[in-house]
Amino acid sequence: MINLNQVQKQKPRTAKMEFNFNSNDLIDEIISIIQANPNPQEMLRDIATRLGRYFPTDVCVIIAENQSFLIPEIGVWNRDNLSTETIKQLLLNLSPKTLIPPDQLIALPEIPYNYNPQFSQINQLAKLLSIRALLGIETQFGGNPNGLILLGTYQPHDWTEPEQNLLKRCRQIVAIANSMVHPKEERPEKDLNPGLPFGITRSIPGDNLVKKWYQLTRQQLEQQRQLNELKDEIITVISHEAGTPLATMKLAIEMLQERQDQLSPDSQKRYWGILKQEWQRLQDLIGSIKTLQQLKSSELSVNPQQVELYPICHELIEKLQPQWQEDKRKKLTLVTEGLFSSESDSSLTLYTDPQYLRSILLELLTNAGKFAAPGTNVFLSVTEQQQGNQKNLIITVTNIGLGIITAEKQQIFDPFRRGQGMTDKAIPGIGLGLTLVKGLVELLGGTIEVASDPINDEGIYQTSFRLTLSQFQS
Repeated sequence: MINLNQVQKQKPRTAKMEFNFNSNDLIDEIISIIQANPNPQEMLRDIATRLGRYFPTDVCVIIAENQSFLIPEIGVWNRDNLSTETIKQLLLNLSPKTLIPPDQLIALPEIPYNYNPQFSQINQLAKLLSIRALLGIETQFGGNPNGLILLGTYQPHDWTEPEQNLLKRCRQIVAIANSMVHPKEERPEKDLNPGLPFGITRSIPGDNLVKKWYQLTRQQLEQQRQLNELKDEIITVISHEAGTPLATMKLAIEMLQERQDQLSPDSQKRYWGILKQEWQRLQDLIGSIKTLQQLKSSELSVNPQQVELYPICHELIEKLQPQWQEDKRKKLTLVTEGLFSSESDSSLTLYTDPQYLRSILLELLTNAGKFAAPGTNVFLSVTEQQQGNQKNLIITVTNIGLGIITAEKQQIFDPFRRGQGMTDKAIPGIGLGLTLVKGLVELLGGTIEVASDPINDEGIYQTSFRLTLSQFQS
C-alpha cells in the first residue's frame, strides 16, 4: 500500500505550469459533455480532453470500471496523440484497482525512477505513459468504486492544493459519467412454464366443476407469479435508473446552494435547467412503470371517440422535428405520407382513444429517432386497408440505422428487454417503451408488428413498426 505521508514529503524540481482556477466553468463543461454525448467512448474521451487541457497536464486517463474490471472502458487525452486503443492495451497489463487507495487522492510530485515495491504499479504506469508526476483519485457512484481519474506530466510537478481540490470536485461528475458507460446486466430469463399448482404433477380426473376450478386457480397463480416478477424487475430498474438523475440533481442543488454567489446568471440558469431535466427523467420513469402496472392489472379504461389523425401527427412533428434538427450528431428529418384521405383533402379519422394513440405514436417516433443513423429520414406513413367488412388504418414508422436481429424480435416487446446493440452503444432507455406501446395497442383492439432487415454489410438496417387499428366503431 502506498504511504501517502511519505509521498507528500518528496521535493522535486517542478516544472512551472499555469493553472487558471475556475472550477464552476469546468464543472459546467463536463456536465454539458455528459448530457450531450450518448456514446460512452466519445464521452470519456471528451471529458479526458477537457480535464487534461484545463489543469494543464500532459496526459489524462479516465478509467470506467465494470464489475469484473477485465475489460475497462477508458478515455484518453495526451499531448503525443497516442491512440486510445494503444493506451488501453498497455493498461490491461496493470491492475487498476490497486493503483490508488480507496477514498484517497494520490499526488506524486516525482515518481522514482528506480524500482520500489511500494510504487510497483505506479512505476509501471509511469513507464507506459512516460510521465514523471501523477495526480489521481478513485471515482465512486452509489458508494461503490467505479473508476479512476489519472493526470500526469512529463516533468516533475508539485501538485498545488487548488489542483488537488479541483480534482476532488471533478470526481463527483466523472463518477456519474462512469456509471453511464457500463449498462446494467440483463437479468436471466426465468422459467415461464411453471408446473401445476400445489405440487400437482398429473392431470385431474373428475367432473367439469373441478376442472374449471383448477383452470381458474392456475390462471390466478400464474397472474400472481407474473406480478411478483414484475415487482422484482421494477425494484431493480428503479434502483439502477434513478441513481444517475438523483446524483446529477444532488450536484446541481449543491452548486446552487453552496456557490450561488459565485455563479453567473447563465450558470445558475444551466443548473436550474439540469434540475428540471433530471426531474423529468424521473417523472417519465415513474409514469412508465405506473402505466405498466395498470396494463398488467387491467386498470386502464378506454375513452374512444372519433379522432382526426392529422392534428395529432402535426403536434408530434412540431415537437420532434426541431429537436432532431438541433442535434448536431443526428440531423434527422421526419417525413410524413398519407395523413389525408385519398377521397378528399380532409384528415383521415379513426374511432379510438386520442390520448393513448398520441402516446403510442410519440413512443414509436422517439424510438425511431434514437436508433436512426445520422443524416437519415424517419418516415411516418398511413394507408387505408379494407379487410372484409372492416376498414383499418395502417400506421407505419420506419427508420434507417441500428436494427433488430432475428433472435431479439420475439422479445422486443417484453418488459425491460433491450437489444444487444442498444446496450453496446449505451443508447438511453430502460426497455419499457415498446412494452407499453404493445399493451396500449392491444387495449385499443389493434395489433403491432416489427420488421427489421439489413440493407448493407455494415450493420445498417431498415426497421419498421406496423400498427393496425380499426378505423370505425365496430
